[in-house]
Amino acid sequence: MQFLSPLTALGPLSIYLIFLGLVNLSSKTRLLTGRQDFIALSLGVSGLIVVGPMQLFLPQEAMIRFGSNAWYPLILLYLFCTMWLFLLNRPRLILYNLKKKDLFCFMEHIVRREKWTVHAHGNVMQITEIGIQFEIISFAAMKNITLRATRAEQSMPGWQVLRKALLTEFQTHHAGFNRAGVFFVACGLIVAAVGWTYTSSV
Repeated sequence: MQFLSPLTALGPLSIYLIFLGLVNLSSKTRLLTGRQDFIALSLGVSGLIVVGPMQLFLPQEAMIRFGSNAWYPLILLYLFCTMWLFLLNRPRLILYNLKKKDLFCFMEHIVRREKWTVHAHGNVMQITEIGIQFEIISFAAMKNITLRATRAEQSMPGWQVLRKALLTEFQTHHAGFNRAGVFFVACGLIVAAVGWTYTSSV
């Protein structure tokens, strides 16, 4: 099997789709940080970037002179660009298998337990004691909620405190599996099968 093959492009993407499917099929609410989600997405599209833009713009002179070694600086460049975007990302928390009304119930319990001062303006919440402000972005069809920082000046320890508080609440919460998980797993298997079939036929 050649390095630059359809499976190289579609393999990481299929793994990412299956991962999303398994997360959605869980009977519990799952929480990922923005950095975890970004790393998973970066790995998922890495094959498409290598076989797509990298191969397209790779100078032929470099391949003639250095052979396969010409790929190493390109892969390092992708890693550096990914790391740069990783550091620029604002804090986020992604919640899977959770409805918006349930999130507000959990937040009420947490605020009462921790005795926090909360200022809410529509979908934007500010918690004074831990120095964070975020907007609540809900995708009801996927039972997916994102808590995204609304400004750059945020307390990173405050986000860790909120994450731990949410995880504590989720321990006793059982959510039915999300049917969308079946769709993601099926898409991942189809993508993997397509990549394997085209690679085998080359």
